[in-house]
Amino acid sequence: MVNPAAVYRALHDLNSYLPKRFFDGWARPPLRVAFILTHLCNLRCTMCNTWGKENPKEIPKQLTAREIAHIIKQLPRYALLTFTGGEIYLRKDFREILTYACSRNRVHLVTNGTTVGPDDADEILDLSASNMLTKGIVSVGVSLDGLKESHDQVRGVPGAFEKSVAFLRSLVEKKRDRGGRYPIIDIKVVITPETVEVLPDLFKLGDEVGVDLVSCQILNTQSSSYGVKHEEKEVHRQSPPPVPEIAPAVIRGSLEAMESLAAGSVTQLRFNPNAGIEAIVDHYQNRLRLAEFDCTTVWSVMHVGPHGDVFPCYSYSMGNLKEKSVKEVWNGDKYRAFRKELKSAGVFPGCVGCCVMKPKSSRRPSAAKAG
Repeated sequence: MVNPAAVYRALHDLNSYLPKRFFDGWARPPLRVAFILTHLCNLRCTMCNTWGKENPKEIPKQLTAREIAHIIKQLPRYALLTFTGGEIYLRKDFREILTYACSRNRVHLVTNGTTVGPDDADEILDLSASNMLTKGIVSVGVSLDGLKESHDQVRGVPGAFEKSVAFLRSLVEKKRDRGGRYPIIDIKVVITPETVEVLPDLFKLGDEVGVDLVSCQILNTQSSSYGVKHEEKEVHRQSPPPVPEIAPAVIRGSLEAMESLAAGSVTQLRFNPNAGIEAIVDHYQNRLRLAEFDCTTVWSVMHVGPHGDVFPCYSYSMGNLKEKSVKEVWNGDKYRAFRKELKSAGVFPGCVGCCVMKPKSSRRPSAAKAG
């Protein structure tokens, strides 16, 4: 069976390699565009830097559905569009945005699953892609960070776990009834001291529900990302605050247990970054060796904030799409300068905790069924 994530990584590398190596900060049109539609969220996750950063009075300044459609028209039809937040379903016009996007591009959603129900699951399936190359929704990520009470404690809202799992079950059951392969249904987990020991149980839950993928990503303490905290021009040259340390035996044991479970399951397992268990162990000892990593993301991925600002990764606005075209911003002076600095550095000190760093050849991924 073709692995969609592996195909995407190969296309990403192909799209990034020649421009990074041979051109002066110039990039091909983006392969993926992530729209951070809002910073508003109904949950209060303890490890999240996003919620609370947007005053509801700022909502009128957000990109409108029409403005988002205008941006999408400027993107190549092969681009993958990611809609994330905040919580995307808090936008009253989200369904309008989603319907238009699916009429033109492949789409990936990330939601906490607490504000949606069976009707939303039907809509997602109505808009799903027929295969990985056609327009429509190709992937839906639902975030979980624990089991029942522990999840709700991390999320700061009682009952959040049951709502998210109910949505997952509804989506899986309706997808199974229709007999399609898409969208890929993904449980997203952040590895923290609160979640580390239940990671195998979360994989078992995903397997029992029937999701396609369980994705575990490392904790990122970087406060400046994707428009959450604006214009701190030196932050990429500084290491972010240390992560809470987790004993190597504890985290290694949990991740290896997940790999063992995945070996006998149709549910796939993915670690982000895709660098193997020992890299994750090192991260939670605050000793990750950045010299062993590289980054090509800013040559292929663009992030669009709620108000139209474009970000490479940190909250450095490369330009605003209410004022300039995608082409003007994507290969503008600021974006090209950022790419040139990153090419020279490999990765920045502030990249610690980023889930899309690439291991160099000396750092090999583990044998997990990486999606």
